[in-house]
Amino acid sequence: MKTTVLSTLFGLTFLAFGAFNANAQYDYGSDEEACKRNYSLYKEYLKQKAYKDALPFWRKTYEICPKFHYVLYKDGVEIVEEVKIKGATDAAVQKEGIDTLMMLYDQWIEYFPEKKGYVYGKKGVDAYSFKMYDVAYESLKKSLEIEDDNSQASPILRYFQAVIRQVQDGKLDSVAIFEAYDFTQDILERRIT
Repeated sequence: MKTTVLSTLFGLTFLAFGAFNANAQYDYGSDEEACKRNYSLYKEYLKQKAYKDALPFWRKTYEICPKFHYVLYKDGVEIVEEVKIKGATDAAVQKEGIDTLMMLYDQWIEYFPEKKGYVYGKKGVDAYSFKMYDVAYESLKKSLEIEDDNSQASPILRYFQAVIRQVQDGKLDSVAIFEAYDFTQDILERRIT
């Protein structure tokens, strides 16, 4: 029964590959068939929000074809947050999940640099929420510099909060708050116009 269900899921998801742009180039890594199979399986579990079931297939996809598509990292962030961080039973497991999450963001930037402004923003927002203020400050600053007028609201807000935190921790001079205010206001004004 389980084999039939998995075969059906695999078949349906494999058909979904037709939804991808036929002209797009994907890097299937060392084993195209295994990449597609594991991708299909984890995507089906992810659609059902069965994160624990999706994790081993996502991990295998990540190992076989880490340059496959940026969505691998977007999905990976969601899966790791749900299983390793929110679902953590103790602080050590949660810390490992946070470290994995930060590593995923770095890999996403490395393999898909065209998305780095967006990814730095996501990384910075998450780092701030995990009280990794230095990482948050650096990531959010890079995000806003790259994204500029395309910056999203949460990285702008978190950047300003990260600057305040850096001042409170004695890592930046208080003038940095005014500079951050001017910097973020310029972005917001350009977005409005």
